[in-house]
Amino acid sequence: MTEPADRNPADKNLVDRNPATTTNTFEPEITAFTCIYCASMAGDTAGAERITYPANVKVIRFPCTGKVDVEYIMKAFEQGADGVYVIACTIGNCHHEVGNVRATKRVEYAKKLLDDIGLGRDRLGIYYVSAGQGYAFADAARQMTARVRRMGPNPLKRSNGSVPEASPSATQPVAPADENPKADENPGLSSGGSG
Repeated sequence: MTEPADRNPADKNLVDRNPATTTNTFEPEITAFTCIYCASMAGDTAGAERITYPANVKVIRFPCTGKVDVEYIMKAFEQGADGVYVIACTIGNCHHEVGNVRATKRVEYAKKLLDDIGLGRDRLGIYYVSAGQGYAFADAARQMTARVRRMGPNPLKRSNGSVPEASPSATQPVAPADENPKADENPGLSSGGSG
């Protein structure tokens, strides 16, 4: 099939306005934070077993999901992600003992922040897998893609798909005034531990 003469084939952002062929073309940009152990290996298992999942998922590996800070989650949205999720080891099976528990607390805290700023908590999720669960890894990607597709694009994006530049103060993590900003009491701040 060839492109019409008036359409530049390099312009992938061009939308077909013909009502007979137009469908919902929104394909969300999803960021997935994984650990290098169970979650990453589950992704490798999915690949080895040729289990398909949406290509719109950008996987970012961490030594442990306990190192996924609220700031990284919020930064992903700020940089244009339509949805974000964390894939952690199953509870009780973390290679760094409680990294997945720490990640769970941080995701819950970030969901509250997302509600507070109007993006909505459903743009963020957390899933737990073991290394051999390639299907669970792929299902998480499909579930998040479907959920975010129903929600629509990240409201921070401009109509042309770009995200406005943030002021320096907007990128600094801020603890709510009624919470103690100590790292061990605020799940949004790194504790400096190994996971």
